[in-house]
Parts: sequence; C-alpha cells; structure tokens
Amino acid sequence: MVLINLHNEIFNELSLFSTVETSTESIESINFYVLPTEKIVKINDQSLPSIEQRELICYVDGSYSHRMQIGHSGFRASDGSSTVQRYFPKCSRRGSTESEVFAVSLAIQHAFKNCYNTLTIYTDNSKVEQLLCRPKDKDSCDYPVFYQSLFQYQQQKSNNNIRVERVRGHTTRYEQSQCDTKREFAKIDRIVRKKNQRYIRRQQIKYEKYYPSYYAYNAFTYSRWKVYQCLFHF
Repeated sequence: MVLINLHNEIFNELSLFSTVETSTESIESINFYVLPTEKIVKINDQSLPSIEQRELICYVDGSYSHRMQIGHSGFRASDGSSTVQRYFPKCSRRGSTESEVFAVSLAIQHAFKNCYNTLTIYTDNSKVEQLLCRPKDKDSCDYPVFYQSLFQYQQQKSNNNIRVERVRGHTTRYEQSQCDTKREFAKIDRIVRKKNQRYIRRQQIKYEKYYPSYYAYNAFTYSRWKVYQCLFHF
C-alpha cells in the first residue's frame, strides 16, 4: 500500500513537471518583434525638415534686349530647382534692371512656397542689392511685383531672413574653376542669355518672312542708334 501511494505521488510530480515544460515551450515558441530605439529616432528625424532643407541659396540673373524690348529672368537654387521666364518691362529705359529684379522676385516666391526660412541671393546687379539693403520710397512704385513677393515672404513668422551677395558676372572659365560661386552663377547667366537670344532670333525670322520692309527699316534704324550711342559715349 505504501509503495502504491509513493508511486502515485511520483507520477503526479512527473505529470506536473511535464505540464510546466510544455507550457514553457509554448511560451518560448512565440516570436516577439521589437523595433530598436535608434530606428524610431531616425524615422522621427526624417519626418522633420532639417536646417539645411530650410535654407536656400539662389543664383539670379536676367538678360534683356533693348532692340526687341524683351527679356528673360531666372534663377538656379541649391535644392536643384531652376526657373526661367520671359519678361516684358514696364519701362523700356530700365528694362535690363527690371529683368534682374524680376528674377529675384521668382526666387523669393520659390522660397515662400517651399517654406524656406533663410534665403541667400547671389546677383551681379547693384539695384537688387540696393532694393534689399537700402530701399527707397519710390522703389515700391517702380517695382511693385518685387515688393509684393518680398512682403508676402517677410510676413511669415519664420520665413523672413534674406541675405544678398554681389558677384561679378561674365567671368572667365579660369575664374569659374577657382570659385564655386562664380561657376554656379555663370550657369544661370548662360541659360537666360541663350533663352533671350533664341527668342529674339525666332522673332527676327518671323519678321523677315512676313514683314521684310519693316524689318529692314527697323534694323537700319537700330544700327544708326548704336553708332550714335558709341559716338556719344566715346
């Protein structure tokens, strides 16, 4: 009788131990997927714009033809974007300056739409530097589009920092190889100049084909005006 009871107790203990092992094995068979803390931090950092993404550098330039009274303005930005638009000046006498100022307006509009809080402008025009650093009362009447874009940009809480840097245009290839700023500025300089030259050439072909007498008279008048201008200056 004692042996039977002892055997039963041993059997019960073995059965309990086996159940514990089976339950433990079932728990250990579960796979847990835990995302590391470093990955969570990286994901959160990607969703927020960095300081470099909110700073923009724009190289702006314009090309204008006094003969055809047409210009092209554009910019190249550090984020890879570029824009060139045709421009008809309000006053043909200052058409070259207006095309340069309009290029700055395009750059400011791009910075405003893409929420850049710092904008650095590289230009070879002294009027652009004066408009941003030392504005005059009459400038708002002469360049309304520029001041409208500037006012819209500066009204934002964080988008209000604009810095302008003067750079010399029409540099040599050697100067461009020695300076990154001059090389980048020369790219937009070539783009707007070629755009304007191609447009003028297309207009000349059209006038030569459909209005030959008018084009001949206009070309003769323009050549005489250029000779008079050279004599006047020299």
